[in-house]
Amino acid sequence: QTIAEGDWLGEYLGEILPLDAPEANTSDYAFLMPGRAVERVKRVVVDAATHGNWTRFVNSSCDPNVEVVPEQVGKVRIIAFRAARDIHAGEQLLVFYGKDYFEERGLMCCCETDPLPHPPQ
Repeated sequence: QTIAEGDWLGEYLGEILPLDAPEANTSDYAFLMPGRAVERVKRVVVDAATHGNWTRFVNSSCDPNVEVVPEQVGKVRIIAFRAARDIHAGEQLLVFYGKDYFEERGLMCCCETDPLPHPPQ
């Protein structure tokens, strides 16, 4: 079955950490979530290293088919995964981790956009 562009796939779940927590800067499963000025919280981190769901296993690609979007659902802020384009049956779900993810770890991207390891695009 095809997943249509814009369809909601899931919510990135994990432990909510303040930006200055040690894990916020070292975890491979940490997503930065913008805060709300009205609550005087600029940003927090959602870390799925020890608590999370299937979304923490989505791999990175320089040509992702899933977008990561901070959203508000009622009074709750979430990190939503949405289809960035139509996704066909059997196709792997892929997000773009960002250049910082690779640079901070001294890694090259090994996605399918290039047969050789390459800097993330």
